[in-house]
Amino acid sequence: MKRITFVIDGKGVIRHIYYYEGRGNVADHVSEAYDAVKQIVG
Repeated sequence: MKRITFVIDGKGVIRHIYYYEGRGNVADHVSEAYDAVKQIVG
């Protein structure tokens, strides 16, 4: 299983890319992406 999440800012710029392969913890994946969004938004 592969999972890729892109965090894109309001101008359409990709700010973070999270890539996981295998059976990782989905909650960690979501948490990391959410933290990145909070940093962008302020």
